[in-house]
Amino acid sequence: MTVSPRLDPRDSTTATVSIILLSALRWNLTERCLQSIYENTPGHDLEIIVVDMGGSPDAENGLRDHATRDDRIRLVMNQHNMGTSRGRNQALEVATGEFVVFLDNDAVVCPHWLDALLRAAQVDNGIGLYGGKLICSNDHVYFCNRYVHDVVRDGRRYVGVNVTAPFFRDDPEVNTEELVPWYPTGCLMGRRRDLEAIAGFDERFRFVEEDKDLSLRMRELGKEILYVPGCEVIHDRGQDAVYDASIRFKNIAELQRDVHDFEKRWRCRVELIYSRECLESLGYAPELIEDMLGGPLKDLFTVIDETP
Repeated sequence: MTVSPRLDPRDSTTATVSIILLSALRWNLTERCLQSIYENTPGHDLEIIVVDMGGSPDAENGLRDHATRDDRIRLVMNQHNMGTSRGRNQALEVATGEFVVFLDNDAVVCPHWLDALLRAAQVDNGIGLYGGKLICSNDHVYFCNRYVHDVVRDGRRYVGVNVTAPFFRDDPEVNTEELVPWYPTGCLMGRRRDLEAIAGFDERFRFVEEDKDLSLRMRELGKEILYVPGCEVIHDRGQDAVYDASIRFKNIAELQRDVHDFEKRWRCRVELIYSRECLESLGYAPELIEDMLGGPLKDLFTVIDETP
């Protein structure tokens, strides 16, 4: 691993916000994400830490080019994929911001996205993590407050996702700030001191469940998770299955281990409740839905089809 120094001559200063991206293949999407940050985050003292997970000369060359042109960018270069949790922790170890934002590299941030998160964090009122509303380019909501749950049924705890009702970005149900039991790292902000207090991500979770585990450990610390709908980020995962096909689902044994370790630690079952109508509204093609729900996922955790 090599880490680029801060190129800003004010070496003794710190950024207000550290934005952390993982670059794993798909350089075109990472570059698109970076461009959206440049365009839609004016007036903030930022550092953008990009962790390259190796395997793509195009990504490596592109990142080094961006770093020479924008002194807010810091690079952590790996020769191979260290896993999601380790990669984010590498960035957290060198971050200087008071706030840290974890952002998926296939996301596109919308205007005022960071303003909304920082406004919600103006008062340190026991909130440990702040999650933005993830939307699709067709204005359907990809992830929001209504899609996460941590419930007990028949004496058993279930932590997971319930995507049975499609929502549009302007629907009232998804536009109220409220506490949620956990939130994914598609766009998730926390104070660096709180993230360090729980030692960042648990690196036993290499590909999945690291976001749920981070949220539950933050709650264990006495800090809550707040959903902030004013922060909007476009996240069209249904249109691009490259990462899942080439990395995650080729490591099914590690995925199974991640889920097993999470369920054992938190004494729960990981659960996906869905309707095909909702998945289709998010841009998932019928073939991808069949492959996703009839393939590796059905063997990973509890899958419930609530299609009418």
